Amino acid sequence: MSKEASRTSSLAVASLASGVFACVPYLGVVAVGLGAGALLRIRSAEGRLSGVPFAVVGISLGAFNTLMSLAVTAALLQEDRRPPVVVPTPVVLPAPTPRAPTGGEEGQMTTLDQVTEVQVGAVRLVDVPPTKRSLELELEEQRKAAAASKEKLVLFTSAEGCRPCMSVAAVLHEAKMQGALAGVRLVRVDVNALGQDLKDLGVPTQKIPGFYLLGKDLNPVDGINGGEWDDDNADNAGPVLGSFVQGKLRKRREPFVPQVRAPRPPTPGTPRPRGTFL
Repeated sequence: MSKEASRTSSLAVASLASGVFACVPYLGVVAVGLGAGALLRIRSAEGRLSGVPFAVVGISLGAFNTLMSLAVTAALLQEDRRPPVVVPTPVVLPAPTPRAPTGGEEGQMTTLDQVTEVQVGAVRLVDVPPTKRSLELELEEQRKAAAASKEKLVLFTSAEGCRPCMSVAAVLHEAKMQGALAGVRLVRVDVNALGQDLKDLGVPTQKIPGFYLLGKDLNPVDGINGGEWDDDNADNAGPVLGSFVQGKLRKRREPFVPQVRAPRPPTPGTPRPRGTFL
């Protein structure tokens, strides 16, 4: 009689497959169980079933993956028992952001009755109030302060409610204005309140905003106004003001014409000079 061909145990095949794909936690236990069951059936089948190698490999892979799952689980449980490591978060104070000076409305002049200074990034903006008794004396003080701080003094003529003036002041904190006016002491004066004082110093007041470089006697030696650029923004005003402050603004829409300074009134108590007799 011919020997009947044996067939492969399905349990052995299933054990091998479970062992190979035992990446799912604890699927290895299934592989071990299926492999053990397959070996029992193969032995009791008296040669009608085969697949012992499959079952052995499945049991080996399943046991290995089960041990790995147990080790990972133990490590995770041990990690959970550890006290949490508290890493102190460093406190970083934000750097002060330069902001445009405001007096209720962005870029508006201050309404205080005393001289005020606001540091706008690299620019120092000084507001001279309308109640200042002597603009000339105040400008002299500002000239000394600028020299002590190694700043460049620039007179900024403006007026309350002047939209172009407020627009220029409102963009002082922007990069192009900061680069143009870095290290400048910008002294802002209201032409409506101190117009006569400005005229006495020879400072034009017809067109604002105006920017003037003053000599040692406080007379303007050079000046420009907002007509030198188009829209009053940092992209337009910044390059022009930068060249002006550095004394390099050659091409202009309107040349600067020095004003004749008004004669100073005699100081009370000073004798007047007498006429010359021949």
